[in-house]
Amino acid sequence: MSDPEIGHHQLLIVDDISENRALLRRYFGSRSFQIVEADCGATALALIQRQRFDAVLLDIMMPGIDGIEVLKRIREAHSKAELPVLMVSARNASMDISLALDLGANDYISKPINLADALARVQRNLGPSRAEPAIPPSAEMAVEAKAANVPEQAARLLALATKFRREGRSAYADQLAAKAAQYFE
Repeated sequence: MSDPEIGHHQLLIVDDISENRALLRRYFGSRSFQIVEADCGATALALIQRQRFDAVLLDIMMPGIDGIEVLKRIREAHSKAELPVLMVSARNASMDISLALDLGANDYISKPINLADALARVQRNLGPSRAEPAIPPSAEMAVEAKAANVPEQAARLLALATKFRREGRSAYADQLAAKAAQYFE
């Protein structure tokens, strides 16, 4: 658990695909976020009951309790200001986005994820009192300039890994996920 006084933020990442969670964990973790992961909706809901989070990155398509149902349950107990929820999904049809926003999502991030954009959206939803930069602005700009294309390339590799895994080609998926992870080492 982190101390909110030192600028760390608790971020819950909910996705059934481990490579997606790993990408987000590395990226946000390198920016001083404290990361907790859940691989399904039921685990996410249990964690939210026990622990305080500053924001949630929530996938929609998951087995069991999907992200839309998790969002509905979160909104029964927490307002948008109390617990920002940003949906993260490959489902990017306007009706999917509208449904999520109508049900109380603070924002919607389409996959493959542009990580710099995702960071900006999370920080914007933390609100002015909680959105202290995780690293100094000059260092942030240097990191972003250096890694501008890397997150997109890593996200593309992970999207392919996810596709191969769903097709039952896990050997290829593992190779692609490992290559994506190298971008953050």
